[in-house]
Amino acid sequence: MNDPHKNEHWLYGKKVDNINPNIIQRMNSLGLDKVAINTYDSVKQMAQCIEECFDPSMIKQSEKVVDSVVESLSKSNNILSTINRMICADPSLYNHSALVSIVCGVIANKINPTGFSGNFIQEAVKCGLFHDVGKSKISSTILLKEGKLTDEEFNEIKKHPKQGYIELKDLSELGKYVSMVALQHHERFDGTGYPHGKKGRYEDSDNGINIFSRICTIADVYAALIAKRSYKEAYSNEKTLDIMLKNMLNHFDPELLRVFINELKNSNVVNIIQDKPSTPDYKKLTIKFKA
Repeated sequence: MNDPHKNEHWLYGKKVDNINPNIIQRMNSLGLDKVAINTYDSVKQMAQCIEECFDPSMIKQSEKVVDSVVESLSKSNNILSTINRMICADPSLYNHSALVSIVCGVIANKINPTGFSGNFIQEAVKCGLFHDVGKSKISSTILLKEGKLTDEEFNEIKKHPKQGYIELKDLSELGKYVSMVALQHHERFDGTGYPHGKKGRYEDSDNGINIFSRICTIADVYAALIAKRSYKEAYSNEKTLDIMLKNMLNHFDPELLRVFINELKNSNVVNIIQDKPSTPDYKKLTIKFKA
């Protein structure tokens, strides 16, 4: 008889799950990218630990995981399509922060910011991995509630960006952008987001949104829409993109959104319909970085 716990192991005192070997075998038989499969497996495990109970001791291990994503992006153009097909094959493989971090890396990989002194892709992936750490302070009763939240419950949810920022801001090992993204990932390009109602690009205005946060906002919404959640069914990539373009277009930096849509198209994750906004091919989108 199969042991139902054979894929479990412990990391930082937390029980985490490896991807079932049968699923990996099935993905390999479909010719999917082995590097992408293994990368997602390691990111998913790390994200589980961070989400359940973040501890600063996790930072060093997270750096290795982030580096593996950056390396995978340099080797493979199929990481988005691979992960999408994995999640379709087994929805239990979905992990929000893991997918957000990888999508952040995919977008960042197509941007060439001038004036940024570090590894831009690495920083974006790291920001995505830690963006929701503040949710560990929110009651699971609220986070897992089926159906519509009350106004009081939604106001409680809206506290998580500030709580994440407080948790991360003094951890010098992470740098300042990780805590900034934790704080800003629900800000919207049109100024209607929270917690501070920031608007536009930080490169253009001191009240604007940092570029890593603008990247994470796109990744966060995409990852939330394609997944089954306690309050909604999973949406197809086509429906997800349709919602983002028709109902949320003003929430995102339009240039970064075009980069992301182009990557979905190039990865054959979604077919771009003719009446959608044009999506020119970007080898690199050059942005002047503002620290």
